[in-house]
Amino acid sequence: MPNQEVCAYSGARPLPLGPETIVGRKLDTGVTVLIKENPTSASVSVNGDLQAGGLNETDETVGLATLTASMLMRGTAGHTFQQLNAALDNVGASLSFSSGRDDMGFGGQALATDFDLLIDLLAEVLISPTFPEDEMNKLRGQFLTQLSILETDTGYRADRAFMISLYPPGHPYARSPIGTRETLRA
Repeated sequence: MPNQEVCAYSGARPLPLGPETIVGRKLDTGVTVLIKENPTSASVSVNGDLQAGGLNETDETVGLATLTASMLMRGTAGHTFQQLNAALDNVGASLSFSSGRDDMGFGGQALATDFDLLIDLLAEVLISPTFPEDEMNKLRGQFLTQLSILETDTGYRADRAFMISLYPPGHPYARSPIGTRETLRA
């Protein structure tokens, strides 16, 4: 049955998701961009994945992908952590990064009129992050605290035990994406 959702913004029914409604373009950089226009919406949403997850880590570097993804918004060559957040907050936009075992993801939302700002900041964060040492130390402390909390969580501990029993030592899926105390300190 076709999508029966009605857009509250205009009362129109959005077109269903499919090859007829998605435009694909490959950029000169090799990045593939898929676009689905929704003329009934005043906002835009940008989502993507990069091959930069925990699969690329070793037992000695476990947690590096998660730490890196979390550090991306902490400063760039053109903006401090506070300036990045203020630029987004001033227009009601958001931009975030996450990392998992397989890849790193990003997502952002803004009004359509602020699309250029969103894309410019996304590009800046991906191309010229600075990884400020003071921000790295704060984030490392937050991760160590989170790890302490997780170690008391029976669900987390059960998941860790299951993954360790399921995958052989050294396998990326046997490791926790957040890392260990030793790798976070290193």
